[in-house]
Amino acid sequence: MDVILRSDIPKLGKAFDVVKVKEGYARNYLLPKKLAVKATKASLEHIEKEKETKKTQEDKNKRVFKELCDKISGKSYTIPVATNEEEKLYAGVSKQDILEAMKQEGADIAEDNLVLTQAVKELGIYEIDVRFKYDISTKIKIWVVKK
Repeated sequence: MDVILRSDIPKLGKAFDVVKVKEGYARNYLLPKKLAVKATKASLEHIEKEKETKKTQEDKNKRVFKELCDKISGKSYTIPVATNEEEKLYAGVSKQDILEAMKQEGADIAEDNLVLTQAVKELGIYEIDVRFKYDISTKIKIWVVKK
């Protein structure tokens, strides 16, 4: 039986692929779980429209991520922290602290997009990677200063 996959299935195929499977596998597993639909002329046309919609949405997401990346690229953000007499931080700077500083400047990104390669535990200037989907990335600078 020919079916059109609605999502990626390991060792079978990717979403929107037309694959030939045994009838029992399709009828008892793929179709009831809505992982696939029977390959008919109407379903092929419907899947093509879904493909176009998905492609359009991905293009839009890429554009949004690219604009956000351009907006924050090369910017620097200041994070004031409490220190002791020897100018040692009481606590390290977390992703949340960096996100809060960015939000105050008008850049709202998700925590998963920040990549801290080193712990921020001292005063100074740090370069932080910001990575989005679709291999879009940039670097920002944070200035950790004494309150």
